Amino acid sequence: MRDGFRTFRGKRINVEMEFVCISSKGYVYDKDNDATILFKNIKDFNGNILSDHIWFDYGKRFKILGKLNKGDIIYCNGKVTKYRRNNNSIDFSLSNLKRIRRNKSSKK
Repeated sequence: MRDGFRTFRGKRINVEMEFVCISSKGYVYDKDNDATILFKNIKDFNGNILSDHIWFDYGKRFKILGKLNKGDIIYCNGKVTKYRRNNNSIDFSLSNLKRIRRNKSSKK
């Protein structure tokens, strides 16, 4: 569970996160339709850890960043939302991401 997000439920927050990889949702990888992107060490701008990892669909908002390298730091603003996992437990994530940008010191 991403307990660090709990106190921000329903609010928009700014976060920084470290890129790990792009992967497939299913058995057959289709980079245009089934890709997901994984980040780790999700922190608020005060440096507080909100989650150890988070997955997003790899859509056009991430694709415009260009080629990402493992360890690149990405900043964005998102709304903290609650959702029900496959096992019926409750978890939190970010939705409606805006202002997605790469750390200026990261490679392009």
